[in-house]
Amino acid sequence: MIRVSLHASNGSVYLILHIRIQFRRVIQRPSPPTEDAVVATHPLMRQDLIDYLASGCKSKEKWKIGTEHKKFGFELGSLRPMKYEQITELLNGIVERFDWDKIMEGDKIIGLKQGKQSISLEPGSQFKLSGAPLETLHQTCSEVNSHFYQVKVVAEEMGVGILGIDFRQKWGIKGILIRLKGRPIWTLVLKLT
Repeated sequence: MIRVSLHASNGSVYLILHIRIQFRRVIQRPSPPTEDAVVATHPLMRQDLIDYLASGCKSKEKWKIGTEHKKFGFELGSLRPMKYEQITELLNGIVERFDWDKIMEGDKIIGLKQGKQSISLEPGSQFKLSGAPLETLHQTCSEVNSHFYQVKVVAEEMGVGILGIDFRQKWGIKGILIRLKGRPIWTLVLKLT
């Protein structure tokens, strides 16, 4: 998985690539190509690609709407990004007050789950709501408003602010928490200007 974001700091612009590599324990030897793989029966056309993508589509009766909303927290006094300990406190506060279940990796909390929705930690001190698959925009609006209310109540008690935006004009790269989870994530930062 590769995720790309831009970051501006002290008049410079950075392109940030977050790369997650999943290693598999089973190693398979490559098999030699078959005749079918080598010889194409006809040139690949635009319609071939359309048909391939359409074959994976669900019927209209199975369509759902799923919300994904990223946000980051910051200390109100210094405007610095939240530390992992503060994010942990925020997540634990949501668990205690609003009946979410913790998602743990070892002894570290890396997310929350409630029904078919979840909150996960992201690089850069961000956390993300992944909403349940819902029928209408009104339901997603209600879900997001409920999530915002829960986060706001706990955050205000802690003295932290929350922004639903991925831009940190004031923070340098060194102040951003890059790796929260135990899975391998590499972050490549390229200075553009």
